[in-house]
Amino acid sequence: MPQISVIIPVFNREEYIEEALTSVFKQTFQDFEIILVDDGSTDHTIDIAKGLGSRVQILKQAHLGQAVARNRGFQQSSGDYIAFLDSDDLWQEKKLEIQMKLMQEKDIVLSYTNCISMDKQGKTKGNKEFSSAPSGKVFENLLIRNPIFTSSVLVQRQAFSQSGGFQKKYSYAEDWACWLRIALFGEFHFTTTPFTFYRYHEKQCFKAEEAEKHEKTIEEIQTEAYRLTSLPSSLLQKAMAYNLLRFGYWYLMEGKISLAKDRIKKARKIFPLFVFHPIWLSLRVYSMLPVAFISSGSKKKLFQPVTLRQKLRRLRLM
Repeated sequence: MPQISVIIPVFNREEYIEEALTSVFKQTFQDFEIILVDDGSTDHTIDIAKGLGSRVQILKQAHLGQAVARNRGFQQSSGDYIAFLDSDDLWQEKKLEIQMKLMQEKDIVLSYTNCISMDKQGKTKGNKEFSSAPSGKVFENLLIRNPIFTSSVLVQRQAFSQSGGFQKKYSYAEDWACWLRIALFGEFHFTTTPFTFYRYHEKQCFKAEEAEKHEKTIEEIQTEAYRLTSLPSSLLQKAMAYNLLRFGYWYLMEGKISLAKDRIKKARKIFPLFVFHPIWLSLRVYSMLPVAFISSGSKKKLFQPVTLRQKLRRLRLM
């Protein structure tokens, strides 16, 4: 029985799947199984995967989404630890070795690592995604923002099972909801070394018409997770206020000034201490600038997902 089950959901990733699988094959820690869950691909993804050898177990399902695919892979797995890899991401060679050592030496239920972003051609700038992220009892920090890339995670099988896995009712941020539930079962550990490569490309673009739906989804995730604890109500208020700022910033970048002002105003109303917060003050001033100034010049550049995510991280909103 392998110690680690590597679960890879995939849907139409013929241009990336070989590179992703190769990064698993090259791991210095080799006691693992690979379960590739085909989420209804219509291109040559599975043909390519089959050509890489029998070590890759392939499961097929209709196009039901990543949450269902990851849960299906888990159900078929046998490892005491579960690692997730998105089919367009990559691992550095020592990722599993380092994480397994941590998991065995420390009393933690989930290990996650820093990441380096890359474009669709695999080119990187070599910059870490995070200067820091929480370790230990992370629930309170995690309720406010999610610094965990799914492809960086190694989690105890029992903790993942007890959490209920990925909730398919969420069409967005289902990973965030999962980590919050797991955080109730024990401590997490963040490795500052970027052992994961996260690929940005146009298929991941945040669609403007879905923004308000995603905003409400995160609010629902935060509220449901909070109800599982006995922490002060001010924690949920702070978390929801940060979510309002996160989308307020996004609406500013999109040129939707009235929506931005509404979210910035609501954030202060929910969490009055924001009136002294530099992030809130900056967004408040920015929202008062002329619309032409906000949406002019490098608008197209601002909308690229890598740029937006990095800006949000610098503001510690993601």
